[in-house]
Amino acid sequence: MNTRRFLHLRLPHFVAAVESRLNPLLRERAFVVCRGEHDRSQLLGVSPMAAALGLKAGMLLAHARRRHPEILVVSGSEERSLSLGNRVLELLRELSPDLRQQGPSSFTMDLSACGQLHPDARTLGRSILERLASGLGLEGAIGIGASPLAAVFIARRAAAGEVTCLDAQEEDRLLRTFPVDWLPGVDSAFSARLAEMGIRTLGEARAITPAFLERVFGERGRLLVRELNRVRTDLAVEELDDRLVIQRRLQRDTTNEVLLWSQVFELVEEAADRLARQERRAGYLFLELEWS
Repeated sequence: MNTRRFLHLRLPHFVAAVESRLNPLLRERAFVVCRGEHDRSQLLGVSPMAAALGLKAGMLLAHARRRHPEILVVSGSEERSLSLGNRVLELLRELSPDLRQQGPSSFTMDLSACGQLHPDARTLGRSILERLASGLGLEGAIGIGASPLAAVFIARRAAAGEVTCLDAQEEDRLLRTFPVDWLPGVDSAFSARLAEMGIRTLGEARAITPAFLERVFGERGRLLVRELNRVRTDLAVEELDDRLVIQRRLQRDTTNEVLLWSQVFELVEEAADRLARQERRAGYLFLELEWS
């Protein structure tokens, strides 16, 4: 049985927090951070109050201004973000030698590397959040899981200032509800194709046979299977064969008369062709025997 545990720290609204440290007056304002102030600039980050207005990192500044013309725009610095991210990294390295940084605001540590020094994961998580707040003025959210990817997903559900640590059954139940587009490599286009077949969560994706995913999606299907295997899911899932997958999709999609998947159509047509050939062979069985 796998007893390893991983801790993931995320720093919500990190880019905005970097600027708030320089100007504390920003902490009570709705603002966005950009590299420039022309309309085609992308938002590097948003403050919590701006996020509550529906603004998100990656959005065009022009779009943000159309939605909220009064929004405050702050010029950001990648160097400042990287510098503060490195200070967070140094703080975490004091606690665990096995540490991975996925970006300036995202860190994962293997707790088995520091288990004897910090046997209680929740206590360690709370200590990290306290040190971030007192030493760097940052808020964090922590998730603790049985795999690095599980810890990332759990941290995404944790609120700022919160440590979420689940037992095995709670973790499995939670992971199966997560959107499949949270997996690395599942972009919006691929997610839309999966949704056409009713695959929207990790649990639904795990209920499909890997061979079917690989045959329908090719290389992307293989990558999807690999990422699913990285997420710990011990609960029994129903293994569906190709025909049941198609049947399930056809029964559920009562509003659409056609599937938008050419690959699925090909599978259905192949099955229909095989059935037709079998029926023809049965109908001409005696003739075929006579010819033989």
